[in-house]
Amino acid sequence: MDDDKSQISEPMKNPSISDEYKALLRAAENAKKQAELLRVSYVGRNSSPSLIFKKN
Repeated sequence: MDDDKSQISEPMKNPSISDEYKALLRAAENAKKQAELLRVSYVGRNSSPSLIFKKN
């Protein structure tokens, strides 16, 4: 039983850069979807400064 746990957690100890990048992309996509659902502006990497510093 301990062997099963070590096999499952082993890949998670040293994720590759591409795995981390994919996880970040998924997180960004999820954040964008949440912003759309909440009807708020999504400020991403290529957002214009007018969105970031928008005054209400």
